[in-house]
Amino acid sequence: CALDECVEHEATCTAAGQVCADPDPTPGSVGEWECVCEEPATGRATAAAAECGLDECSDDTTRQYCEAVGQDCADPNLAAPNTWECRCRDPATGAAVGARPMCVLDECTAVCATCADSGDGAGNVCAGA
Repeated sequence: CALDECVEHEATCTAAGQVCADPDPTPGSVGEWECVCEEPATGRATAAAAECGLDECSDDTTRQYCEAVGQDCADPNLAAPNTWECRCRDPATGAAVGARPMCVLDECTAVCATCADSGDGAGNVCAGA
């Protein structure tokens, strides 16, 4: 005998544009039905509508836009659209939302354990070297 809780709770999920799933439809297992987000969005919630998120970097075109210039794609806010950013790879720093950043490489901190100003106008040098 099966007890698919989605028969009763499916409307909760479909009203949010989601799919209902009952991972254990046995009569002794109740309250564990889930709302699952439709792909490409991700997210799920037990006994309630889920908060769906979309990793915009999962889109090949977006990800490749960053990777084509040696940067990484990251989406820091899956719940909001147009928040993906290209990020510079270590040891360079920089990031830009929806664009390629100008990467900055501080050679002193990238090469030296400790940096110091040489005081001769030539810039920073490795201290203790």
